[in-house]
Amino acid sequence: MTSIIRSYLPSSVVSSLLGVVIFVTLICEARVLTMITSSPPGSFVQTRGTEFEFNGSSFLFNGFNSYWMMNVAVDPTQRYKVSNVFHEASAAGLTVGRTWAFSDGGDQALQVSPGVYNENVFQALDFVVAEAEKYGIKLILSLVNNYNDFGGRAQYVEWAKNASVAVSNDDDFYTNPVIKDYYKNHVRSVLTRMNTITRTAYQDEATIMAWELINEPRCQVDYSGKTLTAWVEEMSAYVKSIDNNHLLEVGMEGFYGDSIPDRKQYNPGFQVGTDFITSNLIKDIDFATIHAYPDNWLGDESEEVQEGFMQKWMTSHWEDSERTLKKPLVLSEFGKSKKDKRYSINARDSYMNFVYSSMNNLAENGTFSGAMVWQLLDEGMDSYDDGPPTTMLVRSPPRHNAAGWPIDLHLSFTVLSVSSQYHRSVVTVPSVPHRSVHVTLYTIRLYCAPPKTLYIYLALDFVVAEARKYEVKLILSLVNNYKDFGGRPQYVEWAQNASVAVTNDDDFYTNPIIKGYYRNHVMKVLTRVNTITGIAYKDDPTIFAWELINEPRCNIDYSGNTINVSTIISTN
Repeated sequence: MTSIIRSYLPSSVVSSLLGVVIFVTLICEARVLTMITSSPPGSFVQTRGTEFEFNGSSFLFNGFNSYWMMNVAVDPTQRYKVSNVFHEASAAGLTVGRTWAFSDGGDQALQVSPGVYNENVFQALDFVVAEAEKYGIKLILSLVNNYNDFGGRAQYVEWAKNASVAVSNDDDFYTNPVIKDYYKNHVRSVLTRMNTITRTAYQDEATIMAWELINEPRCQVDYSGKTLTAWVEEMSAYVKSIDNNHLLEVGMEGFYGDSIPDRKQYNPGFQVGTDFITSNLIKDIDFATIHAYPDNWLGDESEEVQEGFMQKWMTSHWEDSERTLKKPLVLSEFGKSKKDKRYSINARDSYMNFVYSSMNNLAENGTFSGAMVWQLLDEGMDSYDDGPPTTMLVRSPPRHNAAGWPIDLHLSFTVLSVSSQYHRSVVTVPSVPHRSVHVTLYTIRLYCAPPKTLYIYLALDFVVAEARKYEVKLILSLVNNYKDFGGRPQYVEWAQNASVAVTNDDDFYTNPIIKGYYRNHVMKVLTRVNTITGIAYKDDPTIFAWELINEPRCNIDYSGNTINVSTIISTN
C-alpha cells in the first residue's frame, strides 16, 4: 500500500450482489478452493515448486486486503466490522486476507516504543486472528511499513534518534544495527505471542499462512537493490530461526534492480531501490509478490499505454518466478484508484477484466497462485477509504487439467451478472428472482472409517442456512466418483480395511458392504436436523434436489447396466 488508500467493497454491496445475481458453482475433478474450514487443525500452507500446497493438494487462492483490522478491533464496540468483512469475504469465496501486524508509535500503537507493547492493541490482533480462524480465512501478516502510516521505517529511525544513535535518514532502517535489533525484537514479540483467545502461539497458528517482512520496501540511497537484499537475507533468516512453520515473503511491489539490467525495461520508468530477482532468490523467502497500480505509476499515460505496461509487467514476473526463482507468485495488491482523474466504473471494470484475463493466460502453466484485491471495508469506514464504494470483486483465474479444461472456479461479480467459467462453457446470467447452486456434500477423510465416519455437519448447516437466507436453492451431491474428497476409492478402501473381498473401485457399485456404507451416509444426511434452522434436511425446501454421485463412471461395464442397477438399489 502506498500512502494513498484505494478502492473497497463494503459488506452491504457484497450482500446485495449475492441477493441479485445467480451464483453458479460447479464441481471440479481436482480441488475446491473454499474447503479450508474443513481442514484438520494444525494444517499449514506450504510450497511445492511453483505452487502452494495445502493438505496435500495444490492451493490456488482468492484474497483481499484489509490493513485496518487490528486498528479498528482495538475498540470492542467496533469489532463487528472485522467480523462482517470476514463473513462477507468467506461467503464470496475469498480464502486469504492480508493485514497489518504493526502499529508503531502514535495513537493506539501496538509498539509504543522499542520493545514496549500495548496489551489492549495486541489483544485486538488476537481477535483478528481468532475471527479469521472462525471464518476459515488464512492470513498474511505484515510486520512493518515502508511508509510512515502506522509508524513504519520512519518511526524506527525516530526512536533511534531519540536514543542518540547516529542516523541520517529513513534508509538507515536497513543498515543500522540498533534499528535492526528494534525490528528483530518486534518480529520475536509477534511470532512468540500467545493468542489470548485461541491460546495458541502465533508461530504455531495454522490460520496464519505467511509473514511479510515489510510492506512495499523502498530504498532511496541505493537503487541497485543490494542494500535491501542484504536486509532481507538477514531478516528472513531471523524469522525462520523462530518460526519454520509459516511461509515468508518480502512484501515487494516487483520493481527490478541491477542484477539483471535487461529486466529494468519492465519498470514503470523508475527504480525504488529493490531487486525483485535477488531478494526473492534468498532461500528463506518462500514466494514472490508483485503489486499493480499503473494508474499511480503511469498517471499521465493513456489507458492503452497502461494496459501495455501491465501485460509486460505480469508476463515478465511470471517468467522470472517460473524459470529463475522457481517459486509461487502472488499478485498481492491490485486495484484502480478513484482519485485518478480518468476513473470511472467502466474503466475500473475494464482494468479488472484485463488483469484477470492476463492472469488466466499465464496461470495455465502454474506459478500465479493467488490474487488479492485492494481492499475490503465494512460500512461506516470512510476514514479508511478514498471515495465512493467500488463494487468489484473478482476471483483468481482457473488452472487447467491435462485435457486443457479449467479445474478451478472463476467468478466475476458485477452489478448485473456473474460469469462462471468451467470446463467447456462460459455462462453469463442476468439477475432473476430465483437462484440455484450445485455444491458437494462429501468431505471424507482417509482416517475416518465407518461407522465412525466424520461428518463436518456444522459447516454444512451454515451453508444450507446461508443459502436459505439469500433464497438460493441447493443441489447437494452425496459422493464423488473421483478420489478428491474421498469418493468411491475411499469407500472401497474402508471395505478393504474391514477385510472385505474387493478388487477395484467399481466394487463400489456392487459390493453389499460398500452399498451399506453409502446408504448409511445417505440416511445420516437426509435425516440431519440443521442446528441453525432447526429443520431436517429432508424437510428443508432450500434443498432443491439430491444428487446420488458426481459424474459416475464404471470401467468394468461400459454398457451402463451396473450403474443403473446400483442406482436403483441404492435408493431403496
